[in-house]
Amino acid sequence: MKITKQRLREIIRKELKEFTGTGGGTRALSRQKSAKSDVSTKTKTRSSKQSAKTSKKSTLDTKTADYDTKTAAVDTTKRYRKAGIKPGTFSYRPTSGKGWSTNPDYSSQVSARDSALTAKNTAQSEFDTASTNLETAISNLSAAEKAELQAYIDTNMGFGGGKGGKGKAGSEDDK
Repeated sequence: MKITKQRLREIIRKELKEFTGTGGGTRALSRQKSAKSDVSTKTKTRSSKQSAKTSKKSTLDTKTADYDTKTAAVDTTKRYRKAGIKPGTFSYRPTSGKGWSTNPDYSSQVSARDSALTAKNTAQSEFDTASTNLETAISNLSAAEKAELQAYIDTNMGFGGGKGGKGKAGSEDDK
């Protein structure tokens, strides 16, 4: 089959129009730019989530230390008290009995410890959420990087990429 000069010109014009027009080339390049922008956004998001996780970890460590301190401050040997012989003095013991009442200092210590435990549990939950958010951001970034690579491949392979100009397509080098 012979291709006439006129037909060859039409084919070339069609290819150039496809490359420079609203079709193939421009669309592929815009997809590549979009993918690159998406990677940039996902990288910033991952960085932000990493900072949030680090902050939550610091808060968790502080709350854990506070809980440990308040737990150590609870003196179970002084759970109950009874007025001493001298006015203003008390006798303490860990079990109740006749004439013994709950020590208000012990009750305050237990209350402070319980509040610290609640704060620690809240901080743990926030840290776990931040960890999950970071893992999601990392996964999204990975997917965006793959999409960027695919957009780059699609854009460059469609315009003379392929074998990089070595030999003819389908030659024995390909086998």
